Amino acid sequence: MGRDINEKLFDGERRVVDKAENTVNAPENGANPLLGPYKSLLGEYKKLLRQSQKVYYISDSQGYLVKKHQSELQNLLDNANQGFLTFVKDLLVKRQYSAECVRIFGQEIAGKSIVDLLSQGRLEQVPLLTERLQRVFSGGIEANEDLKQIPAYFSIGTFTVQVESKMVAAPDSENESLLIMMILTDISAQIEAEAKIEFLSYHDALTGLYNRAYVEVALADFAREGKLPFSIILADMNGLKLVNDVFGHLQGDSMLCRLSGVLRQVTRKGDVLIRWGGDEFLLLLPCTEERECSVLCEEIRCRCEQSIGEAVPLSVAVGAATQTQRTLDFAELFSLAESRMYKDKLQKSKEFRQAVLQVFQTSLNDACLEKKEHLQRVGKMAVDFAGYLEGGLAVEQNRFLQRLAELHDIGKAAIAADVLGKKSALTEEEWKIVQKHSEIGYRLAQSIGESEVAELILAIRERWDGNGYPYRLKGEEIPFYARLFALVDAYDVMTHDQPYRQALTRETAQAEIEAWKGRQFDPVLAERFCAFLTVGSLQEEA
Repeated sequence: MGRDINEKLFDGERRVVDKAENTVNAPENGANPLLGPYKSLLGEYKKLLRQSQKVYYISDSQGYLVKKHQSELQNLLDNANQGFLTFVKDLLVKRQYSAECVRIFGQEIAGKSIVDLLSQGRLEQVPLLTERLQRVFSGGIEANEDLKQIPAYFSIGTFTVQVESKMVAAPDSENESLLIMMILTDISAQIEAEAKIEFLSYHDALTGLYNRAYVEVALADFAREGKLPFSIILADMNGLKLVNDVFGHLQGDSMLCRLSGVLRQVTRKGDVLIRWGGDEFLLLLPCTEERECSVLCEEIRCRCEQSIGEAVPLSVAVGAATQTQRTLDFAELFSLAESRMYKDKLQKSKEFRQAVLQVFQTSLNDACLEKKEHLQRVGKMAVDFAGYLEGGLAVEQNRFLQRLAELHDIGKAAIAADVLGKKSALTEEEWKIVQKHSEIGYRLAQSIGESEVAELILAIRERWDGNGYPYRLKGEEIPFYARLFALVDAYDVMTHDQPYRQALTRETAQAEIEAWKGRQFDPVLAERFCAFLTVGSLQEEA
C-alpha cells in the first residue's frame, strides 16, 4: 500500500519530465543550440527524481513499520491486564499508557499529575509522595533504591492496586534523560479471595458462625485471661435428617440457619458460638456459673418453640457443663455436656415425632387434601376387613393398621396443594410430582421410627399388574397389607366427594373394584373385599 501512495505522489513530476523529453526529441527542435545542455540537465533531473522516489519510499516504509510496531506494542500493553504509564520530573503522565490505567483511575490520564492520581484526594499523602518522587529524579539512573521508598500499595476508588516503579533511560527524542515507569496491578480480587480463605478457615460457610477449628484459638484466649467459671452448652437440632429426607437438603440448611439465628439471640458479649458439625452447635461461655448456664439453656428451648416459618417445628436438645477449677480439661467438660444433651434428646424424641406428625396432618387437613374423617374411616375399615379375613386381629395388628391409616398419605403434605387439589387433569410433569408422595411418606415414617409402616406406605400405590408406582411391583411382590389397604383406601375415596368429582354410590364403587381386579387390585382380595362389603350392607339393613 505504501508503494502505491509513493507512485501517486510522483505522478506529476514524471508527467513534467515526459513532456520535456518529448519536446527535446521533437524533430523541429533538432537545430536548437541549447538542446544539448538542456538534455544533460533533464537527464540529471530524471536521476534526481528516481533517487528522491527511492528515498521517500524507504522513509515511508520505515515510518509505517514504526507505527505498526507502536500499535502492536500498545495492543500488547492494553491486553496485559496491568496498568503501564510513564512520567518525567514534572510528574505528569506521558501520552502513552495502557488501557488498564483508564479502568483503574476511571479517566484518561495523559497530562495528569501522578501524585494526584495516586493520592485520590488524600491531601496528607501529597507532600510526602511529591518529595519522594522528586528525590528519585535528583538521584539519576542509580536512584532505584530511592524508588523503594514509594508505597507499594494504593487504594484507588474501589480498587486495591499494587504499584511497582522503575527508573529507565528516556528515548533519544525525549527532552528529559530519565523517566519513571509504573506498573499498576489491581489485586482487589486476590485480596478478597485471601480474606475469604482466611474467613473460611475459622468460619462455617453456611451459617457464618465460627467453626470447629476455632475452638483451640478461643480456649487459648480464655486460658490466658482466666475466664473461670467456664461453661459450655452443646445444642443438637432435632429432626434434621427428617427435613433433609422429606424436603431436601436446602430446607435442612434453612433450618440450620434458623437455629443459628436463635443461638445468636442468646449469645452475650464475650461468648463464642460455634457450629460444631452437622446439626450440633457449641456455646463457649466464659465467666458463667452453672445457674446462668441453665437459664441460657431454657431460653434456647423457649426461643425455638416460638420460632415459626418452616414446615417442621424448630426443636433442640441441649446439654451443659461448668468448669470451676483448672483441673477439668475441655475434653472432659465436652463429654459431660454431650452425655446430658443425648439424655435430653432421648426424652424429647417421641414428643418431637408427634409434633412433626401433627404439623403434617394439620397441613393436609387445612388444605382439604386429607380429612381426618377419611383417616378414621379407612383405619376402621382396614381393621374390620383384616379381621374378616383372619377371623379377628391381635392388638398389635390392630395398632399397626391404625398407624398405617394415619400415615398412608402423609407424604402429600410436601406436595403443593394446587397440584394435589387440581380439578382438571394433571399434566405429565404434575403427575410425576404427585407420585413422589409415596417415597416422601416412606422417608418420613422411617425418620420417626415407623419402619414397618414405612415399607407399606411405599407399596400402597403399586398395582397388581405392575403398572403402579414408585417401583412397578407386581402381584405378590406387593406386601399383603399394602394390597389390602389399597382396596380399602380406593373404596373410601370413591364413596366420598373429592375435589375432582362427586362421590359414587356404594354399588357403583363395588362394581369398579370388580372391574379392576387383576389389574389394579389383587383379584383374590378384591373378591373377598366385595363379599365383605356385601356382608356389611346386609348387617346394616338388618
